[in-house]
This record gives sequence, structure tokens and C-alpha cells, in this order.
Amino acid sequence: MTRRAIVRLFGCCLAVALALPLVAASPSAFPPPVVVIYPLTQTSGVANEEGSNIAILLATKITELGGVTVKPPTPGTERAQFLDNALKEDADYYITGFLTPLGSEVSMITQVVSTHSGSVVYSSSIAAKTYADAAGQADLLHAAILRHAGRALAALDAPPPAPSGTPEPNPSAKGVDLTKALRHRKAGPAPSPTGAAVAAAAGAPAAPYRTAVVRVGGDIDAASSASFAQDLARALAGRGFASGYLPVSESEVRAHASDLCAANAGTRALFAATIVTNAAAKTNLQLDVTAYDCAGATLGTERAGASAGGRGALAAAFHRAALAAAAAFAKAGIPPKPAG
Repeated sequence: MTRRAIVRLFGCCLAVALALPLVAASPSAFPPPVVVIYPLTQTSGVANEEGSNIAILLATKITELGGVTVKPPTPGTERAQFLDNALKEDADYYITGFLTPLGSEVSMITQVVSTHSGSVVYSSSIAAKTYADAAGQADLLHAAILRHAGRALAALDAPPPAPSGTPEPNPSAKGVDLTKALRHRKAGPAPSPTGAAVAAAAGAPAAPYRTAVVRVGGDIDAASSASFAQDLARALAGRGFASGYLPVSESEVRAHASDLCAANAGTRALFAATIVTNAAAKTNLQLDVTAYDCAGATLGTERAGASAGGRGALAAAFHRAALAAAAAFAKAGIPPKPAG
């Protein structure tokens, strides 16, 4: 399918989407979470208005689902001001994303960012051909907002549980929250302090920089890709990197590094990894990890290997290789510490 055909398919569905009225959220015992949806950032090859069109479509669908209050963004708001603008709107979350040509389709990344912490709390990536494909993300975004809004903030910033047989991460390094200190809201109760905030109040040194780990590539399934990425994030956290997991691919890092860093306040580097297995080799798992800066440039690459013999040993071998790679990055000073 040509790009022109994609645009035509998007256009025919958009007219229907924009004609749908916005309906009020259903009443609840608690105020519904408030979200601002910004136009998706688009790269060369995507029609000029598609980012705004899809944002309107998502706003319409999420409002129809109920339980969430959708507010319009201030026109002309730049990506760097998304968080501040959402706070001025007294929003609990904002949604942003990216559109990039992908063969005969369009790669669509959407992210839900919490204004309480400034961190991405949900992200998805699909290859879309029509507005129907794009609209399908509204259900997932709506569910993610309601699920996150129902949790205690203290639990949100806790790292995911370590796999059986692996060490716990350094308790002074946060596993998921990639943001600066919690921000004050215009109204509503203040969120519970996180472990890092308590440590800072006690005089403990803050994490020197924040990083993110994206999906692990290679001949593995989606579940293993996410699990291994989180394991690598824990390995990096154990070496002093305040690292968390972002569910996007390495190709998206190269194309949107600056946007991903901007959406995760304070992030200085993005790590992407690929594994290769070779049953005939003694060290039959090879892990290559590349660190990118926020301009998409390569900061460095580390390779580590481990033996993955026996049933169920792949995860354990990856863990050993991840620890070795994290140690190598720390020794090399990648990413470099902030001046001062």
C-alpha cells in the first residue's frame, strides 16, 4: 500500500471521527483523572496534519469511553513545554507520541506521562495503516490511565520484582521512575514521597543521571524481550544508573531519541540491546548493548557473553551477561556524569 493510499484511508475515517460529539465522563465517587492530549510529532513523509488529527481522534474516543476528563492543549505548545502546560491545565496525565513512515505503513508510538512525576507510565507502538488502527490505541490508553490512577504513587515508582534466583537491585536506585523530584500540583493532595525523595531528604546523594532501556532485540519472543530489558535495567541500576524500561524498539530510539528523553524528564541516555544465541558455541549467548545520547548518537557499545546450557537457562545467562555489560559501561563512564 502506497503512502498516498494510507493518507486517503486515514482521511476517510477522520471525517467520521471528528463528527462524533464529545460526551461527559460518567459520574464517580472520586474525581475522574484529567488528561491533555497533544498532537503526535511527525517526521518527514507523514502528512502535515496527521499528528493533530490523530490527537483529536484519541481525545474523542477516550472521552466517549468515560471516566476520564479530556482537556484540549494550549495551541502552539512545544514538546519541551508539554509537562508545564499540562500542570497549568491541572491535568493528571498527558498523552504524546510520534508518527514515522514504515514501508507501506506508519509507525505510531503513544505515551502516557504522569504530571505527578513527569515519567512515562504507559507506552505502545504499532504499525498503522488507517485511522481505525490509530483509534484502537484509545482503548489501551484509556485503560492505562484508569489503572495507573487507581494505584498509590509510592507503589508506582517501585522497581519490578526481580526474577527468581537473581539479586535484588540497589535499593538507592529507582527502577521505574525516570523523572526529577515530584512536582507540586495546583490542587489536590500531594503524592506520597518516593524512596528517592526520602533518601534525598535524609541527605543521601541523588542518582547521577537517569537512563532508559528499550526492548531487547534478537531471536526471542515479545515477553522475553520485555523481561530481559527490565533485567538489564536492574543491572544498570545496580551500577548507579537510575534506569527504567521503555517499551519501544532500538530503531525508534535512533529516530526519536530527543523526544523520548524529553518525555522522560532528566534522562541522559538510552540503552538498546540485542542477543544472539549459538547452540554450537561454548559461550552460546552473546549480548550487545549500545548506549545512545539524547541526540541519537552512539555513546558506546559493550559486548558480553555467557553460557546458556540446560533448560530454562537462557534468562540466567542473559542476567550474567547484563551484569557484565553494566559493569563495563560504569567503568567506561558511559554516559558521562553531569559537570559539577
